[in-house]
Amino acid sequence: MTYMEILPVIPASSDTSRTRKVCRALIRNALPAALPAILLCSLFFISWTAPVSAGPVVTAEEALTGAAIFSLSLSYDQAISSSLQSWQNPVVLGSSRLLHNVGYSAGVALTLGGIYLADEETGIDAIKSVLLTQAAVNVGKVLLGRERPDTENSRGRFTGMSFDDAYHSMPSGHTATAFSLATVLAHHDPKRSWLYYGYATVMGLSRVVLARHWPSDVVAGAFIGIISARLVLDAGD
Repeated sequence: MTYMEILPVIPASSDTSRTRKVCRALIRNALPAALPAILLCSLFFISWTAPVSAGPVVTAEEALTGAAIFSLSLSYDQAISSSLQSWQNPVVLGSSRLLHNVGYSAGVALTLGGIYLADEETGIDAIKSVLLTQAAVNVGKVLLGRERPDTENSRGRFTGMSFDDAYHSMPSGHTATAFSLATVLAHHDPKRSWLYYGYATVMGLSRVVLARHWPSDVVAGAFIGIISARLVLDAGD
């Protein structure tokens, strides 16, 4: 008698069904925790590649990788948003609201003024970069007309040209400005790159936590900020 003959006979269909149920349960339980990591990894990858200044402003490899990251975040926009918003607690909400206020015009102006006073050359680069970033962001917001997550019955639809702030979700201006500044500061002070990009990443996550932007808006904003800063820095070299 062979070992195959003494093994219990389990119908293939039953075994397959059981395996599928186990896999579904694992995915159902693990996916909510993994989704925020998708956005985090995307933003940290952007940060990691941003300081590279040799060669073209954007290489073909970076463009392809960026497109892949954007597509991934766009595909999981609602799921990642729901998962990140489940983290809400007084500390997270308070920090996110603080960053929300800092990222507006007055906060950005004070930040730029402080950078300029600390180092004139860095300050000039930062001002140019932020101005270019905001120009690109505002054009994108108007042309794309994407619904913000906190708009009633929002599904993140792209409605086309709109001057209504409720349809100015993509790209994220707060995130774009944060990554623009981070790229300039990291160029002039590479030893603290982790601090600048860390702040920019937290800023991006806060926009999703507050339901002001979809994850793909944040990724798009990060790319715009980085590219704008690279253009300014490249022109100055």
